[in-house]
Amino acid sequence: RDAATRRLEWFARQFKAKAARETPSFYIVNTSYGSLRAERVEVAVEATPQEGNLDLYYGDDFPQWHEKFVETIVGRRSGLSLFEGPPGTGKTSYMRMLMVKLAATHRFYYLPPTSLGSLVQSEFVDFWVDEIERHGREKRFIVVLEDCEAALMTRSNDNRSQVSSILNISDGMFSDFLRTHVICTINCPSAELDAALLRPGRLVGHRYFGKIGRDTAERLAIYVGRDLPSGSGEYSLAEVFAGRSLRVGQAHTVGFQSAHLR
Repeated sequence: RDAATRRLEWFARQFKAKAARETPSFYIVNTSYGSLRAERVEVAVEATPQEGNLDLYYGDDFPQWHEKFVETIVGRRSGLSLFEGPPGTGKTSYMRMLMVKLAATHRFYYLPPTSLGSLVQSEFVDFWVDEIERHGREKRFIVVLEDCEAALMTRSNDNRSQVSSILNISDGMFSDFLRTHVICTINCPSAELDAALLRPGRLVGHRYFGKIGRDTAERLAIYVGRDLPSGSGEYSLAEVFAGRSLRVGQAHTVGFQSAHLR
């Protein structure tokens, strides 16, 4: 028995497959045959801003805000955050970076704009209960609602239920059970949103993602190997990455579903 045990241990050391490190990912929530399901999608790490260079992408004050924001969402059980700004300014790229940084502690669920109606379905509660039972309490949930300004505007008959659902899962009694943080991205001014979402103490984080000045844009263009388009004033990140590549074979992406920009 002793010899067999030693031989078995030797075989295990030689041939047992090493546990693969989990690749950062998020889960797209969609409706299939009347029920909700989550489909895993790996994060494009190569298209993710590096945490040490966030000032190049978002300005000199951003790293300090980022540090406080991460500390807050890690320390709180639930909450609501708002990323505001025009398209192409890096809201999604920053979200991708959060997915990489928090991969060990949080599971990210992404609801595309076409699926926001699922927030008011009775199956929505069953879906979250099932996810908790399946994955336990080892990780907390972050729900990403991208380009969801239509669901967050001042409540009317069209979106009253959606606003109430977002408030409930982020700051209501249901949030005590889910322990879920909701991050919404919008392209419109936050002043146009329902006042209940902006109540003091409700927003855990609120950041405006705007265009960057030419000096910052030039530094970023050099860093990523791009030829900054001619012009003066301010640039969106999309405009910087759309510049002619100065490095052969290099490509970057901006956004969840964008194609490579060459």
